[in-house]
Amino acid sequence: MQALWGLAKAIKPADLQEAARLMARYSDQAGVRMRWPWRRARLAEAIRQFQEAIELCGNCAIKADLHKKLGLIECQMGDLDRGEKELRLAQALKPSDPDIERALDRIAAVRRRQAEPYPD
Repeated sequence: MQALWGLAKAIKPADLQEAARLMARYSDQAGVRMRWPWRRARLAEAIRQFQEAIELCGNCAIKADLHKKLGLIECQMGDLDRGEKELRLAQALKPSDPDIERALDRIAAVRRRQAEPYPD
């Protein structure tokens, strides 16, 4: 924090209020960067736990929900292929779930955008 304050003061030494605003902005960004690895580790652990739950579940009543949640987490982690696979498994077990439909629609939209050529 002291380094951020020193940087902010060096950028705008005459205006301490502006320095405080700069410090707040950079410390917020630093906090996000510091939280992301923690969040990613938590999501990776959640994936492992959902995979284990699905294995143990067999054909239990909540299997569709387990696949759905696992698929959503995979998508949050950036793995659309695995996320879509899990969501399709959930959809086969629970075809009328609107959350699954929305998630699959969003995946399709992302893929369409990725397939579009870049403008020259």
